[in-house]
Amino acid sequence: MRAIAFALTSFALTFLPLQTRAESQSWFDLFNPDRIAENIVQYAIVAARTQADVIYEDLSIDLLGGRAVLSGLEVYPPTAWESDGNCAVLIDRMVLATAPIGDIANPQVKITLYGVDTHRDCFPPTTWRSFMRLALIKPHVPHMTLSIDYHVPSARAEVAAHVAIDRVATLDLTAEFDYLSLEGEEEPIPVAYLTRAALSVENLGAWAKVRSYVPASLRDPELASGTVRTGLTALLRNMSTDASASAPEAPTRLTMAQRYFVDEAVVAWEAFLADPQRLVLETTFAPEAPVYLDIQRWADAPGEVFDALVPRLTTARAGSASVLPLDMIRQALTGDHSSLSNEEKLRLGEALLTGVGAPRDLGAGTGILVGLARSGEAEAAALLSEAFEEREPRTAYRWALMAAAAGEAGGHARLDRLEGVLPFAEVLEVQALVEGDGPVDPAVLQSLAQVKAEARARLTGRGKPRHYEAAATFAMIAKAAGDLEGAALLDEVDQRLVRLGADALDAWRASEESASATAMEAWIGQDLPARFLRE
Repeated sequence: MRAIAFALTSFALTFLPLQTRAESQSWFDLFNPDRIAENIVQYAIVAARTQADVIYEDLSIDLLGGRAVLSGLEVYPPTAWESDGNCAVLIDRMVLATAPIGDIANPQVKITLYGVDTHRDCFPPTTWRSFMRLALIKPHVPHMTLSIDYHVPSARAEVAAHVAIDRVATLDLTAEFDYLSLEGEEEPIPVAYLTRAALSVENLGAWAKVRSYVPASLRDPELASGTVRTGLTALLRNMSTDASASAPEAPTRLTMAQRYFVDEAVVAWEAFLADPQRLVLETTFAPEAPVYLDIQRWADAPGEVFDALVPRLTTARAGSASVLPLDMIRQALTGDHSSLSNEEKLRLGEALLTGVGAPRDLGAGTGILVGLARSGEAEAAALLSEAFEEREPRTAYRWALMAAAAGEAGGHARLDRLEGVLPFAEVLEVQALVEGDGPVDPAVLQSLAQVKAEARARLTGRGKPRHYEAAATFAMIAKAAGDLEGAALLDEVDQRLVRLGADALDAWRASEESASATAMEAWIGQDLPARFLRE
């Protein structure tokens, strides 16, 4: 019966609005992607109502923009423990954002909740004492965010979470992975290589509420250092001893990484008592040497976590090491970068383009990186291309040509995405601007293998900037010599243009004629038939 009721409700949700507004609707409205997506979400909410009472005020979805907004959400879930029936989760606004619909290489998911109110009854009774200590009956969360940014080709990922609890604390978790995936079919397990992680807790009033419950030896600045050192040392020794209980000689001394953690924790706790603002737990191993998260092994040997991740406790804001010195920022604003090394210019330019380490200033950041990019610095070109991909596709494409040619990660995917946005006439213009339309390099014509390699490089943009006219020129020469790969390369150029449509073919006509003329001139002028027959 429940399945029949659900099916009838779904049918009504789909067709009833269409029937009631039949005069102003068309058949296209029935198959509008945004409408279909809204109906799917509505079905999910109907299904959720079999588990909890769910009410909402408004729902809007923009598939092309990758955005869905749910307003006035109220959830009244049942609890597995006895309560007064006060459990309710009220959310003013929930926003789900994803990457642009055409960006399949970088799936992104960001869930943001605004104005979340709940009640102590929604949590198990074992936690109620903690709520009472924090003077919380109805916790209010003004802002909560979870974001996952995954790069499919490289399997790199960034995960971030933020929770702000009114008059208590804010919690921020960030983790960056060089590789993140799953292996196994029946019970898949994560395969994760971590490059950096940090957990930050910022005090918004929690310390004043729980301070009286903290032992005096941890509150007194004169006693706290010794208490923290003694307690952590004993804890870490016990962890190592328990993990190696079967060994003939159980270790009793802390490793270097464990001693580092204890020393840093003592300093951090002293600083927190003097100014109780925040505590940050972060990894300090070298990011260029990612660490495999061997969860199963660490469960049996927890002491090894410290040697692998080299964690530390600090009161400095997470990521504060990326904040640039003011002298460096002043040089960026004055335009005098002569005293900076190329590495410093890259760091400064990236900070100004991204807004991490310095307030975002696209003009200043571009001014610093353009010179480096023109001199062949591929990382600078990649930063410029990424910064302007959505703002100025033509500019972004120019720098992407240079970055991809140098092998920068993601450069070729960005080229393909931008070619899907720019008119093909502009693509050809930018390619000519970057590479020029000069005569064919005679050195390339010395062998058929070199000719094919040049055609391949110009078509893909690997090793040299992508240039379709040059790719066609060398592919024509190779095909004329009877080479099958040359024929395939020329066919790929032709098919790419056919797929782009009539406007692209019109824009390509002059370039194709120029490629044919150049290939014929080289074929006759260099007597290529005789040269290739000798190979």
